[in-house]
Amino acid sequence: MFVADLKRLTVVALLVQGVFGCTTHTGVFPLKQESTYQLSIGGPIVEVFDVDIPLPYLTAGIQKGINDKTNVFANYHLLAQLYRITGMDMGVSWFPLEGQGWRPTMGVSLSGFMFFSTRPDVDERFFGYPVVSSSFSWELDQAVIAVGSDSALLLENQDFDPQAKQQVHSLFANITVPVGGYRLTSEIKWQGLNVRSDQLAVSYVPVGHQGALGVNFALSKAF
Repeated sequence: MFVADLKRLTVVALLVQGVFGCTTHTGVFPLKQESTYQLSIGGPIVEVFDVDIPLPYLTAGIQKGINDKTNVFANYHLLAQLYRITGMDMGVSWFPLEGQGWRPTMGVSLSGFMFFSTRPDVDERFFGYPVVSSSFSWELDQAVIAVGSDSALLLENQDFDPQAKQQVHSLFANITVPVGGYRLTSEIKWQGLNVRSDQLAVSYVPVGHQGALGVNFALSKAF
Protein backbone atom coordinates (compact mmCIF):
# COMPACT_ATOMS: atom_id res chain seq x y z
CA MET A 1 0.00 0.00 0.00
CA PHE A 2 2.75 2.44 0.94
CA VAL A 3 4.70 1.76 -2.27
CA ALA A 4 1.59 2.15 -4.44
CA ASP A 5 0.60 5.40 -2.74
CA LEU A 6 4.13 6.76 -3.01
CA LYS A 7 4.25 5.89 -6.72
CA ARG A 8 0.93 7.69 -7.32
CA LEU A 9 2.19 10.73 -5.40
CA THR A 10 5.42 10.69 -7.37
CA VAL A 11 3.52 10.79 -10.68
CA VAL A 12 1.39 13.73 -9.54
CA ALA A 13 4.39 15.52 -8.04
CA LEU A 14 6.31 15.00 -11.27
CA LEU A 15 3.66 16.99 -13.11
CA VAL A 16 3.49 19.64 -10.38
CA GLN A 17 7.27 19.98 -10.32
CA GLY A 18 7.17 20.53 -14.07
CA VAL A 19 4.49 23.22 -13.82
CA PHE A 20 5.61 24.93 -10.61
CA GLY A 21 9.17 25.54 -11.62
CA CYS A 22 12.36 23.99 -12.78
CA THR A 23 15.48 22.23 -11.60
CA THR A 24 18.01 23.49 -9.08
CA HIS A 25 19.22 26.98 -10.02
CA THR A 26 22.94 26.58 -10.67
CA GLY A 27 23.21 29.24 -13.40
CA VAL A 28 23.12 32.29 -11.12
CA PHE A 29 26.51 33.64 -12.21
CA PRO A 30 28.21 33.99 -15.62
CA LEU A 31 30.37 31.01 -16.57
CA LYS A 32 32.24 33.16 -19.12
CA GLN A 33 34.16 30.61 -21.21
CA GLU A 34 33.57 27.69 -18.79
CA SER A 35 31.29 24.70 -19.37
CA THR A 36 29.71 22.53 -16.67
CA TYR A 37 27.60 19.40 -16.42
CA GLN A 38 25.29 18.76 -13.50
CA LEU A 39 22.98 16.30 -11.79
CA SER A 40 20.03 17.72 -9.87
CA ILE A 41 17.66 15.99 -7.45
CA GLY A 42 14.79 17.30 -5.37
CA GLY A 43 11.25 18.53 -5.51
CA PRO A 44 8.21 19.41 -3.42
CA ILE A 45 7.80 17.95 0.05
CA VAL A 46 4.68 15.77 0.35
CA GLU A 47 2.94 14.28 3.35
CA VAL A 48 2.75 10.47 3.25
CA PHE A 49 1.19 8.80 6.30
CA ASP A 50 1.98 11.86 8.48
CA VAL A 51 5.61 11.85 7.33
CA ASP A 52 7.03 14.71 5.24
CA ILE A 53 9.03 13.27 2.32
CA PRO A 54 10.81 15.31 -0.39
CA LEU A 55 10.17 13.63 -3.75
CA PRO A 56 13.29 12.89 -5.81
CA TYR A 57 12.73 14.63 -9.15
CA LEU A 58 15.94 13.90 -11.09
CA THR A 59 17.49 15.81 -14.00
CA ALA A 60 20.86 15.92 -15.77
CA GLY A 61 22.08 18.93 -17.67
CA ILE A 62 24.83 21.02 -19.19
CA GLN A 63 25.66 24.74 -19.14
CA LYS A 64 28.08 26.75 -21.25
CA GLY A 65 29.28 30.32 -21.04
CA ILE A 66 29.35 31.84 -24.52
CA ASN A 67 30.72 35.22 -23.43
CA ASP A 68 31.27 37.22 -20.23
CA LYS A 69 27.55 37.94 -19.77
CA THR A 70 25.67 35.01 -21.32
CA ASN A 71 25.15 31.32 -20.50
CA VAL A 72 23.15 28.73 -22.40
CA PHE A 73 21.82 25.58 -20.73
CA ALA A 74 19.78 22.42 -21.27
CA ASN A 75 18.43 19.74 -18.90
CA TYR A 76 16.98 16.28 -19.48
CA HIS A 77 14.32 15.11 -17.02
CA LEU A 78 15.36 11.59 -16.05
CA LEU A 79 12.57 10.69 -13.61
CA ALA A 80 9.88 11.61 -16.14
CA GLN A 81 11.23 8.94 -18.48
CA LEU A 82 10.26 6.23 -15.98
CA TYR A 83 6.61 7.19 -16.60
CA ARG A 84 7.04 7.25 -20.39
CA ILE A 85 7.30 11.02 -20.52
CA THR A 86 10.23 12.63 -22.29
CA GLY A 87 10.94 15.93 -20.58
CA MET A 88 13.55 18.58 -21.22
CA ASP A 89 14.19 22.28 -20.78
CA MET A 90 16.64 24.65 -22.41
CA GLY A 91 17.30 28.34 -22.33
CA VAL A 92 19.64 31.29 -22.04
CA SER A 93 20.77 33.43 -19.07
CA TRP A 94 21.96 37.03 -19.34
CA PHE A 95 23.84 38.90 -16.61
CA PRO A 96 23.56 42.66 -17.22
CA LEU A 97 25.14 43.59 -13.86
CA GLU A 98 28.25 41.90 -12.48
CA GLY A 99 28.66 41.85 -8.73
CA GLN A 100 31.33 43.71 -6.83
CA GLY A 101 31.60 43.72 -3.04
CA TRP A 102 28.06 43.75 -1.62
CA ARG A 103 26.58 44.61 -5.01
CA PRO A 104 25.01 41.41 -6.40
CA THR A 105 25.35 39.87 -9.81
CA MET A 106 21.94 40.22 -11.48
CA GLY A 107 20.73 37.55 -13.89
CA VAL A 108 17.69 37.10 -16.14
CA SER A 109 16.84 33.76 -17.77
CA LEU A 110 14.35 32.68 -20.40
CA SER A 111 13.75 28.95 -20.80
CA GLY A 112 11.28 26.58 -22.40
CA PHE A 113 9.99 23.36 -20.84
CA MET A 114 8.76 20.56 -23.11
CA PHE A 115 7.16 17.23 -22.22
CA PHE A 116 6.26 14.46 -24.70
CA SER A 117 4.17 11.45 -23.63
CA THR A 118 4.74 8.06 -25.25
CA ARG A 119 1.87 6.42 -23.38
CA PRO A 120 -0.80 4.92 -25.68
CA ASP A 121 -3.78 5.98 -23.52
CA VAL A 122 -3.45 9.79 -23.60
CA ASP A 123 -5.32 12.32 -25.74
CA GLU A 124 -2.56 14.94 -25.85
CA ARG A 125 1.08 14.04 -26.28
CA PHE A 126 2.80 17.41 -25.90
CA PHE A 127 2.84 20.00 -23.14
CA GLY A 128 5.14 23.00 -23.08
CA TYR A 129 5.47 26.42 -21.50
CA PRO A 130 8.02 29.24 -21.08
CA VAL A 131 9.61 30.28 -17.77
CA VAL A 132 11.15 33.66 -16.97
CA SER A 133 13.58 33.70 -14.05
CA SER A 134 15.53 36.39 -12.24
CA SER A 135 18.35 36.05 -9.73
CA PHE A 136 20.66 38.04 -7.49
CA SER A 137 23.87 36.35 -6.34
CA TRP A 138 26.78 37.23 -4.08
CA GLU A 139 30.24 35.65 -3.97
CA LEU A 140 31.42 35.18 -0.38
CA ASP A 141 34.92 33.71 -0.31
CA GLN A 142 34.44 30.39 -2.14
CA ALA A 143 30.65 30.22 -1.68
CA VAL A 144 27.92 31.77 -3.83
CA ILE A 145 24.59 32.76 -2.23
CA ALA A 146 21.62 33.48 -4.49
CA VAL A 147 17.95 34.44 -4.29
CA GLY A 148 15.51 34.69 -7.15
CA SER A 149 12.15 33.95 -8.71
CA ASP A 150 10.51 31.93 -11.48
CA SER A 151 7.35 32.76 -13.42
CA ALA A 152 5.84 30.04 -15.58
CA LEU A 153 3.26 30.98 -18.22
CA LEU A 154 0.82 28.15 -18.95
CA LEU A 155 -0.21 28.56 -22.57
CA GLU A 156 -3.20 26.21 -22.47
CA ASN A 157 -6.22 26.03 -20.19
CA GLN A 158 -6.18 23.01 -17.92
CA ASP A 159 -9.31 20.99 -18.69
CA PHE A 160 -9.25 19.30 -15.29
CA ASP A 161 -9.35 22.68 -13.50
CA PRO A 162 -10.99 25.62 -15.33
CA GLN A 163 -9.89 27.92 -12.48
CA ALA A 164 -6.21 26.96 -12.74
CA LYS A 165 -3.72 29.81 -12.71
CA GLN A 166 -2.33 30.86 -16.07
CA GLN A 167 0.82 32.17 -14.38
CA VAL A 168 2.60 30.26 -11.63
CA HIS A 169 5.20 32.09 -9.52
CA SER A 170 7.95 30.67 -7.30
CA LEU A 171 10.76 31.99 -5.09
CA PHE A 172 14.07 30.31 -4.29
CA ALA A 173 17.23 30.75 -2.24
CA ASN A 174 20.36 28.64 -2.51
CA ILE A 175 24.02 28.36 -1.65
CA THR A 176 26.79 26.83 -3.78
CA VAL A 177 30.00 25.58 -2.17
CA PRO A 178 33.03 23.68 -3.55
CA VAL A 179 33.23 20.00 -2.61
CA GLY A 180 36.37 18.37 -3.92
CA GLY A 181 36.45 19.16 -7.63
CA TYR A 182 32.68 19.72 -7.75
CA ARG A 183 30.20 22.44 -6.82
CA LEU A 184 27.33 21.50 -4.50
CA THR A 185 24.20 23.63 -4.65
CA SER A 186 21.58 23.35 -1.87
CA GLU A 187 18.29 25.11 -2.52
CA ILE A 188 14.98 25.76 -0.82
CA LYS A 189 12.06 26.80 -2.99
CA TRP A 190 8.52 28.07 -2.45
CA GLN A 191 6.80 26.62 -5.50
CA GLY A 192 3.51 28.00 -6.80
CA LEU A 193 3.24 30.75 -4.18
CA ASN A 194 0.13 32.16 -5.90
CA VAL A 195 -1.70 28.78 -5.89
CA ARG A 196 -3.79 27.80 -2.88
CA SER A 197 -2.53 24.54 -1.36
CA ASP A 198 -6.08 23.22 -0.93
CA GLN A 199 -6.43 23.24 -4.76
CA LEU A 200 -3.56 20.79 -5.19
CA ALA A 201 -4.09 17.06 -5.71
CA VAL A 202 -1.51 15.99 -3.11
CA SER A 203 -0.91 17.03 0.51
CA TYR A 204 2.17 19.21 0.07
CA VAL A 205 3.91 21.15 2.82
CA PRO A 206 2.64 24.69 2.08
CA VAL A 207 3.77 28.14 3.17
CA GLY A 208 0.82 29.94 4.70
CA HIS A 209 -1.72 27.77 2.81
CA GLN A 210 -0.08 28.70 -0.50
CA GLY A 211 1.92 26.54 -2.91
CA ALA A 212 4.44 23.93 -1.80
CA LEU A 213 7.79 23.97 -0.07
CA GLY A 214 10.54 22.14 -1.93
CA VAL A 215 14.20 21.26 -1.50
CA ASN A 216 16.70 20.67 -4.29
CA PHE A 217 20.35 19.68 -4.56
CA ALA A 218 22.71 19.76 -7.54
CA LEU A 219 26.24 18.57 -8.11
CA SER A 220 28.07 20.24 -10.98
CA LYS A 221 31.58 20.03 -12.42
CA ALA A 222 33.47 22.15 -14.92
CA PHE A 223 34.97 20.56 -18.02
